[in-house]
Formats: sequence, C-alpha cells, structure tokens
Amino acid sequence: MFRIPEVEKPLQGMRLIRDDQDDIRTLGTMFYGEERLCETLELPWRDNYRGISCIPEGAYECRIGHSPFRGYPVYWLQDVPGRSDVQIHIGNFPKDIRGCILVGTERGTDMVVHSKIAFNKFMERMGGKDFTLEITKGGGSV
Repeated sequence: MFRIPEVEKPLQGMRLIRDDQDDIRTLGTMFYGEERLCETLELPWRDNYRGISCIPEGAYECRIGHSPFRGYPVYWLQDVPGRSDVQIHIGNFPKDIRGCILVGTERGTDMVVHSKIAFNKFMERMGGKDFTLEITKGGGSV
C-alpha cells in the first residue's frame, strides 16, 4: 500500500532569549518555534565593541557557510551593525568567543558544556537552511 510520507511541521522561527548576564558572559537559550534547541554563551554587553561584546538585540539573517578559520560549516549572522564575521560555532568558555554565539547542551558556571554535541544537533536540525534569528532579553539578570 502506498503511504504518503509525513510532512514535517514547519517550525515557527528561531529565537535566542538572553536571560543571565554579568561582566564575564551572557547566557541564553535558543528556541526554534517552541522547541528548545540549546543553551548559548556570548560575551557580555560592552557597547557592541568588536571582539569584546555580544551583538545588539535584533533580528539577523543567518546563512550557512564554511569557516576557513574553524575548518567546518557554521552559521554566519548577516548585517550586524558595526560588525562582521559573527558566527554560531563550537566553544565552551568566554575565552573561546570574539563576539560570536557558542552553543551547548547545558550551562555550567560561566560556560556551556558539550558544545560539539549541541552544535552537531543544531546543524542537523537546521538542515543547512537559512533562517532569521531574533535575539531578545528574557527574564533574569540581563
């Protein structure tokens, strides 16, 4: 009997909700629709200075592309005001960031853990498709 393949329900959009920030790091959670994808780690807000600050809140187109520096595909955030080369990539600690977004399966003290696992799941979930990421503040100490 012929079976119609089940069509995957489209997800409602990507959101990164920042909910914990201090002078060392910014922690958040990334969602795709209502699905929690991963925890995130960014630098603290330092007036959008390149290499030492997280990026401004807002909506950013994210496109997949190869990172020559990292040697693997990453998502690149487009048109970040005053910035370039902002990526979503693997890393665990604030020292691993120069203004990008790191992903992990859970949070530790001033870090995310199991970044490679979270990144691989994130990349698989995105399936190489471009998306818009909305970055906002949530509840907590941001």
